[in-house]
Amino acid sequence: MSSRETEQTYNRRYYRKRSVELSALRKELYETDPTYRAQARERSRRAREENPKQYSQRVYYRDVTISGEPTTIEVLPTGHVAKILDRTPQLVRSWERKGWIPPPTFSGRHRLYTSHQVARMINLSDALTHAKGRRSAPEVEAAIQRVHTEWNMLSKE
Repeated sequence: MSSRETEQTYNRRYYRKRSVELSALRKELYETDPTYRAQARERSRRAREENPKQYSQRVYYRDVTISGEPTTIEVLPTGHVAKILDRTPQLVRSWERKGWIPPPTFSGRHRLYTSHQVARMINLSDALTHAKGRRSAPEVEAAIQRVHTEWNMLSKE
């Protein structure tokens, strides 16, 4: 066994033993360091561009009438929204159960969100990250209020 193979084996064992600890450290760093967060999001974006099949999602379209004009808009399923937010689909659904976001405009078998609604969720996600998940933080309360006031107005403008 070469020294390089030995080093790789050691590294694998080291990370396997300490994966939970290292994951917690990365999460803390992500939440507290804006530079690290930007770098992580850039790595994620690059990975999605390099492996589009791995990150591809089903795209849905809905016919709507905006200002009297019939048009077709793209809507995104919960999984796709979760990837955009760097969150899990379960978390996005829990926001809806908690009343932090209204139900999606397009209901049916799948929860489908417009790009305007996703933009409101990005604002909420950033506020929650900044407030470390505390619902009572003023910026989170303000973000939730903005989501509720702008939700349907933006999706049907």
